Amino acid sequence: MRGAAAAFGAERGKGRAAAALLTVGLALAGLGSAWARPRHAVAREAPPGQPKLIAALESPYADIRVVDADEGRFLLIDGGIHTVVDPQTWRTRFDYVAVVDLVKNFFAKPGRLLLIGLGGGSVAKSFAGDGWSVDAVEIDPAIVDVARHHFGLVDGDARVFTLDGRAFLRRPPGTYDIVVYPHRAKTGTFD
Repeated sequence: MRGAAAAFGAERGKGRAAAALLTVGLALAGLGSAWARPRHAVAREAPPGQPKLIAALESPYADIRVVDADEGRFLLIDGGIHTVVDPQTWRTRFDYVAVVDLVKNFFAKPGRLLLIGLGGGSVAKSFAGDGWSVDAVEIDPAIVDVARHHFGLVDGDARVFTLDGRAFLRRPPGTYDIVVYPHRAKTGTFD
């Protein structure tokens, strides 16, 4: 973890970096109950106008589903909702991305973001769209593939490292102004 501490905030001051990390942590913790609420029911063979299964795959790490519903495109990992976007624009419809975006206000200009866990790439796309340099670490190559093929992630959004975040943090390729670790124990599900 010393590598993580060294990578986090070394360039712009520890106080500002600590405030940014604390803000992200508290905001994500506060939204935990919102993530736990079921959003929709999914039919395996959906009639017109009902949620539609776009992709389903098993990786060594998780059961992955991509579902289109009226409210957007959903990435489900082991039944939990990890990403919600408008499939026409790829803009997020998931509240936690807006909360993480608040951290940008701690900085006068864009810097470097480390995202541990890619999901559908909404956080990476948001920060990259505002001029931030984004590195994302994702252990599951299937998630990276799904983000690229079903959620509009392109190379310019993030430099993606496919490995365990803990291994990455032991020898990060530089320092970061913000480190986002958007994980939670259990997310909302499609029942």
